Amino acid sequence: MENEILIIKSLSHPNIVSLIEVYETETEIYLILEYVPGGDLFDAIIESVKFTEHDAALMITDLCEALVYIHGKNIVHRDLKPENLLVNKSTTLKLADFGLAKKVTKPIFTVCGTPTYVSPEILAEKGYGLEVDMWATGVILYILLCGFPPFRSQERDQEELFQIIQLGHYEFLSPYWDSISGAAKDLITRLLVIDPQKRYTAQQVLQHPWIRTAGKTNKPKFSSIWICSLEGAFPYLHLSFFLPSSTSAIFSDHLFSLLCQFRCLNKAKQKNPKPTKQKTNKKPQTTQENSQKQEKTKACIEILFSLFLFILLKRVKFLSSLSSSAHTARLFH
Repeated sequence: MENEILIIKSLSHPNIVSLIEVYETETEIYLILEYVPGGDLFDAIIESVKFTEHDAALMITDLCEALVYIHGKNIVHRDLKPENLLVNKSTTLKLADFGLAKKVTKPIFTVCGTPTYVSPEILAEKGYGLEVDMWATGVILYILLCGFPPFRSQERDQEELFQIIQLGHYEFLSPYWDSISGAAKDLITRLLVIDPQKRYTAQQVLQHPWIRTAGKTNKPKFSSIWICSLEGAFPYLHLSFFLPSSTSAIFSDHLFSLLCQFRCLNKAKQKNPKPTKQKTNKKPQTTQENSQKQEKTKACIEILFSLFLFILLKRVKFLSSLSSSAHTARLFH
């Protein structure tokens, strides 16, 4: 976790999810990250099945711009996949989850990643580097254009899948690829190359004719909205709120304390429920009625808590306008 935090803190790029703050308790570490409202690319693929060449080119452009940046710092992501790419409604991608990222100073031999996107050199265990990210980029591009991965095991056998990947066997199956341009297929063949030294780099992808033509657009770049989401802080409360970076340090200490207290109280309540028996002439409620009442209660709590945070944030903005000094959050105590 500490390695992931150090890597994310060293990065600042429009196509990489930003780390706002980090909190450490005795048992847990909380990462407060930039919120991207469109969810991850995996869900977008499930919803859309496949994308137009134009949209796919835009997304691969964003991904490769992020890769040019991190590869320039000799950082390899090692877990590129749709689940780790966040997308807004304008098909702008942001790279996330640097849990497996590593600074490359010499060949890496650790076998890691997600089976569908893992490169042949990782499986060969003969050492690898930045090039593994480009293999995964090729797999992602293939999926964007047809809706399924290039390497598949008919029996869903992982060992068979790994053998297919190491052989580099894939096809542009009909009818799924009949309408896809030759230029798009050409880029894929330059990414899904077994020899990592012959594989396209992120910079070469950006210069490829298909990217430079299919990806042309006047759409505005993604405008970041700083939103803090403390995922896991509540069992059911899904809460997000605007958090300008200039006020985050003032706001965070009081808020985090409150959230921790709320969480502890909720856990204690779940662990030690105290049902009471009362005499009543009312008709017993059904399980469905109880469930509906609980859902309404949860919704009310969420609304009230969101309102509280909104009012608190207004106060924070007012206080920050009176202060000219910069506030920096501490990473670790």
